[in-house]
Amino acid sequence: MKIGLVLGGGFARGAAQAGFLKGLLNYLKPEEIALMSCSSIGAMNGLALSNDNLDYLEYMYRNSNFQNTSNLKLNLKNKLVDQVLDELTNNHNEIRVPLYVTGTCLNSLSTHYFYIDNKTPQEDLYKAINITVTFPFVNGLYRKEYKRLYLDGGATDNIPVFPFFSCHVDLLIILHCYPRYLPPLKLINSDTVVLDVDIAARCDNGISTYSFQTENLNKMFDVGVLYGKEFGQKVLIDRDLNNIKKRGQAFMRAELPIRKMRKVPLSAAVFFNKLQQSRGFE
Repeated sequence: MKIGLVLGGGFARGAAQAGFLKGLLNYLKPEEIALMSCSSIGAMNGLALSNDNLDYLEYMYRNSNFQNTSNLKLNLKNKLVDQVLDELTNNHNEIRVPLYVTGTCLNSLSTHYFYIDNKTPQEDLYKAINITVTFPFVNGLYRKEYKRLYLDGGATDNIPVFPFFSCHVDLLIILHCYPRYLPPLKLINSDTVVLDVDIAARCDNGISTYSFQTENLNKMFDVGVLYGKEFGQKVLIDRDLNNIKKRGQAFMRAELPIRKMRKVPLSAAVFFNKLQQSRGFE
């Protein structure tokens, strides 16, 4: 079975996403993953998964402690992303799963998808990850790449399913932080089984999206691990695609009350889905 993963952005909730992946790996073989498409902090998680370095990323999440955005900004200016990448790319030639990461090009107001595999020069990999993890209100609005100006990839495509329009997989698991998210009809109507999980659904009780303090990050990671295990136990107990589809849809229906309880302005949900449609994601 060919499996695809979409890892959306979510700022500090990237810790919950990384935890979900750790829990999920008990029920999913890495060699089954054919492709990942990632945005913002999801790109860091995707690279760690691809490079079999989730343990290091867990260490970073559990031991980081930025008291405020100014503290985070200072560390980012001191090349925090590059320091993490140095560890994640020690075995650069061992990137096992190719991935796309997004960048918003301000010159053309379009989304660029940077492809990374074990043939990608390390310099290009660093540039791509630094572009997609450009948190706008923390470390500036853009980064220069030749004559192009880039913004965090999540600005125009925070749930980057686009590569899977042309790359077929049997099962597509979309991890995001939008309770009102609707997968594109083009994918839903294909023969790919599409399951979307709001990984922030369990993170509302005193857990902040914008806090990179140790206690907050540890809570999110732990919640994510339990959520990933629960998903795996209920959905991926065998490899029959029809059964996975039935169990996955039942899982998502059971999650709807939790997702509906999350306080997200209706206008924001409508805007997000209209943005997807305007890019051809119908």
